[in-house]
Amino acid sequence: MNVLADRASDTQRRSPTYQVLVDDIKALGVEQVFGLMSDDTAVFATALDSSGIRFYGARHENNAIAMAEGFSYATGGLGVAVIGRGPATAACNPLAVAGPRPMRATPSSPVAYA
Repeated sequence: MNVLADRASDTQRRSPTYQVLVDDIKALGVEQVFGLMSDDTAVFATALDSSGIRFYGARHENNAIAMAEGFSYATGGLGVAVIGRGPATAACNPLAVAGPRPMRATPSSPVAYA
């Protein structure tokens, strides 16, 4: 849980991390996210869908990153790929290092191409 400060009313509220990420992604104007549905990402993907952000499923984390990158190249927009933790993150590290565009990653995703 994260504690968020509401500056307008000078109060604080608790919100799950996945919801904070969804809110931030929506605020960036992202309308779609690519990823692999897993036990790590299921609640996050459901929250994305509930907020109106479409989740496109992939069969492998590398495919999700390629989909996000292809979207970014084709539209000029921000491509976001959601990957799991552990082996999934390790499998995608070469893409982060060798990719043609800058990439930001947070532990346990999402991975965003700028």
